[in-house]
Amino acid sequence: MFKNYIKIAYRNFLRNKSFTAINLLGLSVGISVCFVIMLFVQDELSYDRFNTKADQIVRVVFKANINGGKIFEANVMPPVAQTIKNDFPEVEAATRLHVDGVPTVTYQNKTFKTDALAFADANFFDVFTLPFVKGDAKTALQQANSVVITAEIAHALIGKFIYIWYLRERGILSDIWLEENGLGNWDALTGRDATSLGLRNLMDTLEARFNGQIFPLNFEALGHEANAIIQCVAGTFRGDDAISGQLALNFRVYDFSCIPVELLSSIYEQFLHAEGKGKDEGAVYTREFVADYLLSEIQSVKPLKDGMKVLDPACGSGVFLVLSYRRLIELRLRAKGQSKLSPNELGEILKTSVFGVELIRDACYVTEFSLILMLLSYVDPPDLHANKDFHFPNLHNKNIFEGDFFDPSLIPFKEDFKFDWIVGNPSWEKLKSETAPEKQPFAWLWMQDDENKTKSPVEKYSLCEAFTWHATKLLAEDGFVALLTHAMSLFNDTSENYRKAFFKAHEVHRITNFANLTYVLFVGRAKVPGATIIYKKANVDTIKPSIVHHGPFKVNQIFGDSSKKSNTRAWSLTIHSDEVQLIDPTSAETGDSKIWKFALWGNYRDKRAIERFEKSFSKTLPTLGLKPKQGLKLLNEADLSEEEKTKLRCTELDVLPRLNVNLIPGEFFLSAPEFALEIVPESERYIRERSGRAGLTVAYGPHVYWSLSGASFSATDFFLPAPQMAFSSSPENSDHLRAISLYLNSSIGRYNAFFFCTRWGIDRTDFAPEEAKRIPIPDFSLDQIRELSACHIRLSEAQMQTLYSSGEIPIFKDIPSKNRPQKATLEQEAKLRHEIDKSIESILGIPSFLGMMAREFMDVRFQFIHGKSNVSAVQAAQPNVLLAYAKQLSQYLDEFAQTHHRVTFGIDKNFVVCTVEITNEKAPIDPLILDENVSDAQRQLWADLRQPFSQWVYVQRSLRVFEEKKVHIWKTSRLMDWTQSQALIDGDAIIAEILNYKGTVSS
Repeated sequence: MFKNYIKIAYRNFLRNKSFTAINLLGLSVGISVCFVIMLFVQDELSYDRFNTKADQIVRVVFKANINGGKIFEANVMPPVAQTIKNDFPEVEAATRLHVDGVPTVTYQNKTFKTDALAFADANFFDVFTLPFVKGDAKTALQQANSVVITAEIAHALIGKFIYIWYLRERGILSDIWLEENGLGNWDALTGRDATSLGLRNLMDTLEARFNGQIFPLNFEALGHEANAIIQCVAGTFRGDDAISGQLALNFRVYDFSCIPVELLSSIYEQFLHAEGKGKDEGAVYTREFVADYLLSEIQSVKPLKDGMKVLDPACGSGVFLVLSYRRLIELRLRAKGQSKLSPNELGEILKTSVFGVELIRDACYVTEFSLILMLLSYVDPPDLHANKDFHFPNLHNKNIFEGDFFDPSLIPFKEDFKFDWIVGNPSWEKLKSETAPEKQPFAWLWMQDDENKTKSPVEKYSLCEAFTWHATKLLAEDGFVALLTHAMSLFNDTSENYRKAFFKAHEVHRITNFANLTYVLFVGRAKVPGATIIYKKANVDTIKPSIVHHGPFKVNQIFGDSSKKSNTRAWSLTIHSDEVQLIDPTSAETGDSKIWKFALWGNYRDKRAIERFEKSFSKTLPTLGLKPKQGLKLLNEADLSEEEKTKLRCTELDVLPRLNVNLIPGEFFLSAPEFALEIVPESERYIRERSGRAGLTVAYGPHVYWSLSGASFSATDFFLPAPQMAFSSSPENSDHLRAISLYLNSSIGRYNAFFFCTRWGIDRTDFAPEEAKRIPIPDFSLDQIRELSACHIRLSEAQMQTLYSSGEIPIFKDIPSKNRPQKATLEQEAKLRHEIDKSIESILGIPSFLGMMAREFMDVRFQFIHGKSNVSAVQAAQPNVLLAYAKQLSQYLDEFAQTHHRVTFGIDKNFVVCTVEITNEKAPIDPLILDENVSDAQRQLWADLRQPFSQWVYVQRSLRVFEEKKVHIWKTSRLMDWTQSQALIDGDAIIAEILNYKGTVSS
């Protein structure tokens, strides 16, 4: 049909050539004019939008009829500004700006012209609200000849001085070289009396000799105060305080010949944060040991080779590229068997193998400078001066591309570059539909593309998820991508479609989840969990390998002892063998977030236990007719208009008290404590119009207040503040609610809740109602409900009697005289939870090993939530703990082998050696802790178990040694390694080793 339309159009054109040509010309002109008008309007509407007073500012022009002639000029006479201010009270301020063409500036017999200079009134910044990085806008132009420079110029100056001080300390800018080039004395060039002319001559000479634009600087933009500005920076590098000019910190004590890449990364971060570009713009630098870990991860699946190309699609300060460049240099050195390379060869490696993309210009300059410094670190100054033909490579927009990675016109996309390694840490920002079209136009267009929405979905405009898709567009056929991404992409419910599509489209080899190291990995700069992911494009003809998942915990790190202040800052990584799991790629393709929760927090036995509970406990809160809801978000009348006060007033709050959760933070109560109820002030009895009333549906008893601390039943009416959560039912279901409350307070209930609420323990300290709806609930019989309800009442009364041991328990009616009871001790709470666990397991008939697993998880491993490490679980296991472990292990092995085993322990302060021996005894054998110390050979063997994975990363292994009828197990002495549930896992490993026995040592 379409061909017929073409034929008809062609015939009409031949029949009516003139008429058709006029139509086409008119249509083309019309469309073109529409586009021009649209662009003009868009430009007009966007003009000066950065200025907060843009709507109040007008420009005064000169329009007059003189001697019959009309004059219309953009300039007015100088007195007009003050006259308007005086004569018109509506005018708040008037300021003048004078640009005198392209003025000629003369300084020390040198003349130059600049168009980057303008004269302004002292109140200029009262009218034009330009953001100040440093200084006070109110006083910036108070004195005559004062100059305000842009942040870009300030950054360039700082970068220049770091650069020249580095060259000086390396001996490249020697006194001899300065004299040969007629530059004069070093102290005169960079001291407190430095001049713009001197610095300019030095930079011109450096660039003529070495090429390479290092932090390009427009000297003319410094204006008349160029000398003062340069002297301020020079003085700071000499140790002056930038404000007082007095000696504050003598920088001469620092060795500028060695500038760590992390220093430049920190400078880059401070540049951006000073401009107000913080974490939302991705201005959190990646620490060197984390970057090195990522490179070691990709190295393990695709070893770096000479000639391979590396790209960082969001290079920031360049730490990934610098470390990759260093690896390439070391590869070339080893291949040649040499101790050094020529400057030209170092430059050739840089130009042909290292590439990056970065949106922020200053970051590009920092990356380029970092790479040049890495090159120079492999060069001896005499070799550099001897090689007169050598110039630094010009990297800007040749290797380091300034632009948006999602811009299809970017050179790597335009010229179809392909890379063997794509590595980096893209922004974890989530775009907002209101600002994204202007702030991130290319990424926004990519996300709005219909094909991308279908084939490459992302969650809530997640920029880092978009990067994981888009990076493969530049990937060589056998290349790999290694990115540090937002770990929540593995856990968010809203990312389910992303996970399904991503794991299906890619062959993922390795994932490391740093959620438990969130608060130390970026030294407080970021408080969201990160993860590394190593992957390539999937090949339909290739079977995908298992995904190796690492989940390092802070408690296992060298720096992990939080009782020592110096150990709260991560400087290395340790991966323990029990933190490594294999994930089936087909399971990952389901998009189920629990897979990654088990990979980090659980093991295969936890997975089987949860599956068994889910099968046995067939109900959920919604199937029982219970709907968890968050409490009320109250509004204050001071923030409301009279109309809003009338509309949003909640009369129910006149009689409903509020549970003040701030009085009971982290405390556990079986029944909601009535001493924490309070009447809401009248000024706060307002709620949101739409969803505001939802919290009232769970405010009437009987209901259960549910938090991480526990599930508290109450028959008293009260409401909760948002985001606290509750569910309620009718009075005849009170016993059922008590039974559910007791279950949710048990270790089994909390164990299930932890794994079904996938974000709990990752980035949240609570769980949302939607997550709570998934938790399996037992289908209680009537007898079980009666028994559990009676148990709840008995234990609740006992708890309150314990807390109010010296007084009468108040009720809500006695609020004026109510008193706060003493807080429960840890021992009291542990005893109460033990009673709850015993009742739940007995009444519901829970197998003892399942109850044990749930208890030990909540009592031991759960202590490490949010990176906690100074907890009881890391203390040395006491003899009773070791003996309980041994009893569980021997019983498990006895049942499997139909014979009895002897378990003995040798104890060192750092480790424990457990020996399991097969015997011919006819009765179970009691375990034994040996009195003698472990041998020096055993200590050395333990030390050898920590193996380096890279410069900053170590793998800590446990060890099993088979010796005839004995198995020796080496592990740390911590309680967490000697639990009864761990005994079952160790038993499984011993059985597997025996069944697959092929050697003498396994680790």
